[in-house]
This record gives sequence, structure tokens and C-alpha cells, in this order.
Amino acid sequence: MQIIGVIVAMILGIIGGNGAVYAFNHIPAQWLCDYGEVPKEDKLQRQRINSRPWKALFSVLMVAGGVKLAADDFLFAMPVMAAMWLLIIISIADAKYMIIPDQAVIALAVCSVGFVNYHSNPLDMLYGVLCGGGVMLLMALLGRLISGKEAMGFGDVKLMAALGFITGLKGIITVIIGMSVISAMAFTVLIAMKKIKRTDSKPLGPYISAAAVIYMLVIWQI
Repeated sequence: MQIIGVIVAMILGIIGGNGAVYAFNHIPAQWLCDYGEVPKEDKLQRQRINSRPWKALFSVLMVAGGVKLAADDFLFAMPVMAAMWLLIIISIADAKYMIIPDQAVIALAVCSVGFVNYHSNPLDMLYGVLCGGGVMLLMALLGRLISGKEAMGFGDVKLMAALGFITGLKGIITVIIGMSVISAMAFTVLIAMKKIKRTDSKPLGPYISAAAVIYMLVIWQI
């Protein structure tokens, strides 16, 4: 059964990696816009990101993650792979357009159904939502108060709330810490390389997603 699970995970990983690029290139342009915004030409085109090297890169990520988990627990691997796939879509959208599609966040929250049996108490998932969304909302409000401008999009708040539903309280705290460390390191490097300025706004979605994937693949079942 383990061998079958690994094979299935490999197949799904390849399909998912290729499908993530296809899906992002074909999702409605309105999903990539703020409320009331009219889609611009760059969002209307069907080649928003190139197939190379992204299909191969995402496939390797999906296969590696799926195989690692499927070898131990196939039923855990499936919702994790679904969440990873959605986080890839979210990361691309935020990195390219500074937007996190509500539809992807809702689908991510729905994925939490597959994680119910991996929480000792269903209330833990609710605590995760409150902690994840609450901490990010507080950070957004403080950032706006200190800087006088929007320091964090509400999409990040909704994303962290959805991840809290999946990971629970302990998990979302780990994700918040991981996101903070990863983003701080990345921003420091980019500032040192003069790729960005300290006052520039950068998307947090990819760093939140990276921390969440690391937690689900490596830390959750330790």
C-alpha cells in the first residue's frame, strides 16, 4: 500500500505542478483584481507566467512533498498536496500582482476538512483561525498606525486565518514565526542587493506559503 501511495503521490504531483501554471494562466482576470478594479491587459492575457521553468519546479516541489508524506500516511498526504497546490497559486498571484484571490483562500479553508482527524480537539482549528487572522490583523493595523499607510493587505489576514483553520493554534504560531524569519531574511538580502528600498511594499503571500508548506511537510508530525 505504501508503494501504491507513493506512486499515486508522484502522479498527482506531476499533474499538480503542471496544472498550477495552467490554472493560474486561465483563472478569471477578475480574481486577480481588487474589489471594483477593472482588469488591465497584463491580467487578461493567457500567458501570465511561462511554462518554463515553473512547471518543472512546481512539479518537483509537489512530487517531493507528496512522496515524503505518502510513504508514512497517504490520507495526510492528499489534503497537504491540495493545500500546497492552492498555496502555489496564491504565491504566484501575490508575487506578480500583489493580490491574494479570495476564491483560492476559500478553497484553502475547505481543505481543512481533510485535516480534522489530525487535531486532538476540533476547537484547536477555531483557535488557529482566531490566532492567525487576529495576529495578522493586529500587525496590519499597527503598521498602518505607525507608517500612515497600508502596511499589509487584508488578503494576508484572510490567508493566515485559512491556514489557522488547517494547522490549528500551535501550527499557526509556528507558521507566523517562520513567515517572519523567512521574510526578514529575504528582505534583508534584497535591500543589501539594492533590489528594493526599505519603504517599498513587498508581498507577504509567498513567505506565508513557504512557512506553511515547511510546517506541513516537516514539522507537523514531529
